[in-house]
Amino acid sequence: MKKILVVPLALLSFSVNADERLILGSFERLTGEDEVEQIGYSYEASSDGFGLQYLSFKDSGFYFGAGISFSTGDTEICVQSQCESPESGPSDTTFSGEIGWNFDSWTPFVGLSLINEEIDDESDRFWGFTAGLWFDFDKFKLRGAITGISDSSFLSSTTWMSGGFLYQMNNKWAFGAEVAQEQDSEVNRFSFSLYLGRTI
Repeated sequence: MKKILVVPLALLSFSVNADERLILGSFERLTGEDEVEQIGYSYEASSDGFGLQYLSFKDSGFYFGAGISFSTGDTEICVQSQCESPESGPSDTTFSGEIGWNFDSWTPFVGLSLINEEIDDESDRFWGFTAGLWFDFDKFKLRGAITGISDSSFLSSTTWMSGGFLYQMNNKWAFGAEVAQEQDSEVNRFSFSLYLGRTI
């Protein structure tokens, strides 16, 4: 059975002062679909989730981010006119972290994620490895990243590419968004995330 993962594809921050600490809440939406018309096969899945991140970002210094997220959803598989769904949809809990270093307007970073997925009382673990770059542009921070997701045996993997932004308003609040798409799978998986937070 195909699996849907909510991947922690975004730990966003912004850099305006020399030393920033930020709390961000997030809403995440992930969809997946596949179809083989010759045999009447179709696959649809969707999940919604929320998350919380703590970020510490220093100008010309060390960046650290840590987060946790949770999601749940539904899956439906049809062959001809017969369709079935798991008794309970996929449920994912993700722990993630990122570290990086700021070089003026550029901040390269790497990250590690642990994803625990449960479907119909069966569980599995996945590891995510992320590498990317932030670019500061006025009140915007732009981000591009690539994430590899491997199962617990490291025998199979998928790749996600993502891009997003974060914008700081005139007060201490900030909002942002990110989109991501899986690159090497027969299932067309796409995710969209919204972020809202403030400095502390």
